Amino acid sequence: MYCLSHLKLIGFRTETSKFLLTVTRMDCDTALGNGTVNGDVPSSKMCSNPDEYKYLQQIKYIMENGDTLVDRTGVGTRSVFGLHSTYSLRNGVVPLLTTKRVYWTGIVEELLWFIRGDTNSKHLSEKNVKIWDANGSREFLDGRGFKDRPEGDLGPLYGFQWRHFGADYRGTEADYRGQGVDQLAQIVDQIKNDPNSRRIILNAWNVKGLCIYVLIHSKVI
Repeated sequence: MYCLSHLKLIGFRTETSKFLLTVTRMDCDTALGNGTVNGDVPSSKMCSNPDEYKYLQQIKYIMENGDTLVDRTGVGTRSVFGLHSTYSLRNGVVPLLTTKRVYWTGIVEELLWFIRGDTNSKHLSEKNVKIWDANGSREFLDGRGFKDRPEGDLGPLYGFQWRHFGADYRGTEADYRGQGVDQLAQIVDQIKNDPNSRRIILNAWNVKGLCIYVLIHSKVI
């Protein structure tokens, strides 16, 4: 499940709004069950990619009805409260946008990096995935007060919380086997053995560790 309560403005209007207009004018075959997206965005048709159409309709709603907010990055956001959307992963489907270029290699490598519980940005950079390089740079770490932390050490961020939630962080080279809560392993076990459980939740937001994270955003799945 993805929360769509915020959307960065940078580059969005010029590059994406034209796709929204195109999608809304498509000759689509299947009607939405309740005629709305999340009960808020009226729509009577879906295109051949209904999940993407639903997502684009929500983005359109945010752009047209959201409040403009100033954030820590200085970029700014458009925000509405409480929109959410769910996407099925059945039948080998991946919820990947087709209306813009998507860095597929980076997505896969970063996901595998998270699954390993890795916190070293250099391991991604070695595979030519540079999306975490800036956050692990000497300049960035020093600016955040992490002058004793080696370059590339991002702290106990998302993957670490997935595999070792609650463990004391001792750097990228420490052995964390058997330490903390392996949320991912528990979820796999629950899906196999108790798929109707209401406790199948992956949480990467550990308030205790916020002061030593090098974060981009929060993640609760």
